[in-house]
Order: sequence, then C-alpha cells, then structure tokens
Amino acid sequence: MPQDWVRWTLSAIWLFVFTLWIITSRGSNIANFFRSLTNVRSTSIVLFEIAGLILTIGGAGLASWAKVVMGTNWGRPAQHDKDVQSSLVTTGPFAYSRNPLYLGLLIMVIGQEIALHSYLIVLAPLFFIAITMAAAAEEKLLAHHFGKSYLTYQSRVPRFL
Repeated sequence: MPQDWVRWTLSAIWLFVFTLWIITSRGSNIANFFRSLTNVRSTSIVLFEIAGLILTIGGAGLASWAKVVMGTNWGRPAQHDKDVQSSLVTTGPFAYSRNPLYLGLLIMVIGQEIALHSYLIVLAPLFFIAITMAAAAEEKLLAHHFGKSYLTYQSRVPRFL
C-alpha cells in the first residue's frame, strides 16, 4: 500500500510539472518543433534541435538500459530495501557510472529542453542538484549494506561520468 501511494504521488508531481510546462509554453514549443521539420530554416537551428533530439533519445536509452540491468534490484530512489536489492550491480552501464539511470534522466531532460527551445533548461542545474543529493543518500545506504565491496566499486567507478 505505501508503495502505491509513492507511485501515485510521483505520478501526480510529474503530471503537474508537465502540465505547467504545457500551460506556460501554450504548446508553442511542441508546435514549433514539428513545424521545424517542414519549414526551411537556419541550418544551425535545425542542427541544434537534432542535437537535442539525439540527447533525449540517448538519455532515455541509457536510463532504460540501466533499469533493465538492475532487474529485480530496482527499488525506490534514495532508499535501500534489503529484501529486494540483495546484490550489488556493477555490470552494463554501472561499469562506467554508479548512477547511469540518474545520468540518463538528466541527459534526457536537457535534450528535451534543447530540442524544444524551452526556457526551462535553466532549471537543469536544480535537477542536477536533486539527483546528486539522491545519489549521495543512496551511496550511504549501499556503503552501509554492502560494505567493502561497495567502497571498492565506489573508488573504481565515477558517480556520473
């Protein structure tokens, strides 16, 4: 029951942020992006949009890959459930970043804002701070639970890149 409440709360927050974005931009960013595919415009602007789209797809791919590799070790952010998260995942994207899912989400958000010419990109540093705080909290829990094996992994692999 508590997990359902958390899921509903996170979904409501996401829906609120998305709705706020749509209202503040009045949908013009989305319309401009799709219009840009048919209008002849400056090459640099189109390349900028394509770069944002590539970042969005790449970030989503990285986050998805991390989720698949985590498998049954997936848990709520910044928490550690000993019953569910019983092994330390160090393969796949976790061999290059201790937090590839967070990194993928950050890259995806920045890519979306670039592709859609959104002023909300100024909030990216706040998002980075939030995921850094969540990652730090998770790392304390993992160090406590996995001990020396996590500390060795932590010294070998960077937090994000």
